[in-house]
Amino acid sequence: YSVKEGFVTEAGVVYGAVGQHPLYDAALSNTIKGSKVSEVESAVLKLLDTPADIYKHFNDDGHKAYRMRVAQVFALRFARAIDGDKTKPLHGKFTRHTTTSQKWAMPDTPEIKSLAPLFQPKAKTTALAQTTGSSRFTDDEALPALTLHAAYVTIPTASSTFSGLDSTKAKDALGSDLFTVLEAKDLKKLWIPHKEIAFIPSGVPESYENEYVFLPAGEKSQYGSQPVGVVLATSYRLALLGAQLVELKDLKQEGGVNVDPTTAPLAPGTEPIVFHRGDKKKTAQLIQTPPSGTIKIDGVFDKKSQTNFYMEPQSCVAIPDEEGGVTLNLGCQGIALPRPVIAKYLDLPESKVITNTRRLGGSFGGKFTRCIPTGLVASYCATKYGQPVRFVLPREADMAINSGRQEITSKYTVVADSKTGKIKALDFDFNFAQGAVLDCGILHIHMMGGVLDQVYKLDNAIATFKLKHTHNGPATSVRSPGHFEAVMAIETVLDAISGATNIPPERVREANFLPHHKFLGVQGMKGSILPPSLMEGKACVPLWNKLINDIKYWERKAKIDEFNKTNKYRKRGIAITPARYTILRTGNQGARVDVLKDGSIQISTSGIEMGQGLHTKMGQAALGILNKSLGVRVTLDRIKFVQQNSHVYPYGGGTGGSSTSE
Repeated sequence: YSVKEGFVTEAGVVYGAVGQHPLYDAALSNTIKGSKVSEVESAVLKLLDTPADIYKHFNDDGHKAYRMRVAQVFALRFARAIDGDKTKPLHGKFTRHTTTSQKWAMPDTPEIKSLAPLFQPKAKTTALAQTTGSSRFTDDEALPALTLHAAYVTIPTASSTFSGLDSTKAKDALGSDLFTVLEAKDLKKLWIPHKEIAFIPSGVPESYENEYVFLPAGEKSQYGSQPVGVVLATSYRLALLGAQLVELKDLKQEGGVNVDPTTAPLAPGTEPIVFHRGDKKKTAQLIQTPPSGTIKIDGVFDKKSQTNFYMEPQSCVAIPDEEGGVTLNLGCQGIALPRPVIAKYLDLPESKVITNTRRLGGSFGGKFTRCIPTGLVASYCATKYGQPVRFVLPREADMAINSGRQEITSKYTVVADSKTGKIKALDFDFNFAQGAVLDCGILHIHMMGGVLDQVYKLDNAIATFKLKHTHNGPATSVRSPGHFEAVMAIETVLDAISGATNIPPERVREANFLPHHKFLGVQGMKGSILPPSLMEGKACVPLWNKLINDIKYWERKAKIDEFNKTNKYRKRGIAITPARYTILRTGNQGARVDVLKDGSIQISTSGIEMGQGLHTKMGQAALGILNKSLGVRVTLDRIKFVQQNSHVYPYGGGTGGSSTSE
């Protein structure tokens, strides 16, 4: 909008989050245009009393009323922004009401007030910069002179071979803009040494514990889109074009492809991993011969994969230094993780490999270990040729090479009390599709197996996990690895018991809750390498009961049941599900706070800002203590967060689970 002499001369309103595509509200835009600034809000309110034509585009799929309300609130926000009066209530008459409070209440005590801005709701410090596109990410950094751009050459299908790369067409098309094409025979070493950081047991062969930098000629491909080489060119687009023009000689299919976790073979060098509660023999006996008064149920729990769909793809810029080392600006979830792997590959001391991260444009686990291959290739090329190298994976290549969460197939047998639904014995058999490389697959199995009992008292339970070698790209961490699958698996069993016994699913869960006093001890399935969850002073039962009462759950369910009886086609539903999530403190996290002469503050930390508001939360914590101790009122805009650097925090742990502000 534009304002001149108290009147709005130009105005345009576009809704970007309420329909299938951005929608321009001509009626509202025209209403605002030409209005006095002081009368804009009144004009908007008058228009909103009679829904404009724009709302007919909000499909009536059960969300139309909500979308209309969101659009109305946005319109009113726009009017308030023009008016500039921030003393009025923000949402006016079109506030969206909910049946439960969305505001977290903090005790209003002098102690709490003295720690301001801690415990106060604050907008993310970078919110405006990120929404307007002025925030800088890894790929926004200014590139040094003579920077080369990299792009993978890939093999299209799994179980295929080739005899070498032919770059004739790429050279003819790009001419001097094509710097070089590298393949496996040009490398210093064939393998990315993942063992430097990943949990890998003894007995796993090198071909599975590590990962080919480029698939060598003559070797059978492990998955479709596996890298076989890299093109270096003078621009990003030319590098991508060159990679498309490089031909794989004598390309042919050499065998079948198996992506089914049920039928795929065990991952090389691995054995089934077993977790249990109670006596294993007793569990087997109960499964084999269920006691009277119980019901035996056989079922399956299958879960497809899930991709790390972050907005910023894998990105890095490697800059060689005068001492033969390299500085790597890399989008990663932990600045200490890529460093030992890259240093090992380059035969450099770790002190000569520096990793920097400004912030991430999303990650969801995908930049925990899968940022390493591109970072390593860029670093190798930069040190080999003495020129900076930028490597950014296109979105489609990123998703093909990094296959995301493990697909799971499983079957289970459960014996439960036919009157209460209480589990007497449970036997689960899981298959994990890990793909071509071990990555964190075994760790994820332990993260799932150790918490499979969740908030339930499983006296007799066995869970067997098999890591399967499938023809997929390497599976990796995706939001809450292991825990997410554990919740889905155990809740599937409880729903099956409910269906077989006609006991309400809520009552089945209540019958299986770990008693309140048991939460004061230690809980978890035995057999995990991870420490058990310490639940001292925490309990599910009181929280469950409070929520049931607060939302009048049973009253609402009775009304829903009555509605469903009288409506043949339209149905309603309500459900409540508990869960337990273990935050793993990775250790070695650190922060440095410098108070400068003019009273401003700079903070460096090993944690990574990836959209979870890490810097805002840390700024609140630091200012809360400083303001209270010094009796001053420093504001958040006086803080500068320095980008993460492995020379400052060489062993800072990884950032994940929306944590690390601690």
